[in-house]
Formats: sequence, structure tokens, C-alpha cells
Amino acid sequence: MREESTTPGYLDIETKRSSGVVRIRLQGELDMLTAPLLTAALTPIRTPGRRHLVVDMTELQFMDRAGLAALLEAAGNGRRRWVLSVIGCPPNVRRVFELTGHEDLIADSPLVSLGPEAGRG
Repeated sequence: MREESTTPGYLDIETKRSSGVVRIRLQGELDMLTAPLLTAALTPIRTPGRRHLVVDMTELQFMDRAGLAALLEAAGNGRRRWVLSVIGCPPNVRRVFELTGHEDLIADSPLVSLGPEAGRG
């Protein structure tokens, strides 16, 4: 189990890539201070072959509107748009999605987990 950080502006991003899917796990806070970190982590891996972005928010402690905007921007638009799925969304973060009308992005399906068994079956 990871120790939770209470330091404002802390965001840890773990990225895993497989055919057509990029999976990221966020820990800490996704807000106006840390949103550029998410953008910087995802920009170099945006390739035409990867079409699905799965974001595990199980260990995310806080997200504000700026964090949501960075996540939506990371999903992109036009020809390079990704399908975005959010899993493990804590209640306080889920509320941000609900208040902004983006609750449809929350998948919470075990089929899109970050574990080694993901995609097998």
C-alpha cells in the first residue's frame, strides 16, 4: 500500500502502454498546479495507433476544474481523439464529473483495470 501524500501540488503518474490502449494511474492531486504534469506525460505518447485512454483514479485525492480540463484535453479531438474511460473514481472526484456533465466517462468496470490480467479472457 502506498503512503498518501498531503503535500499540495503532488501528482504521481504511472503510465502503461499496450496495443491500442494507454493506461495511467494517478495518485495525489490533479489541479491547476499539477495539470501540466498530466499534459506533459501524455503528449509524447499520443500516437495514431493508441485509441483508448484508461485513467485509474483510485489514489487520486483531489481534482478541480483545471484538472478535469487537462484530462479532457489529453483525450484530444479530431483525428487523434482517444476514447476516455475513468475507473476507481473517489466520491469527491466523481462529484466534479457530475457537476460538469461528464459522469458518462466513469467506467468503473473491472474489464479495464490496470492489472496484468486486463484484456485477458
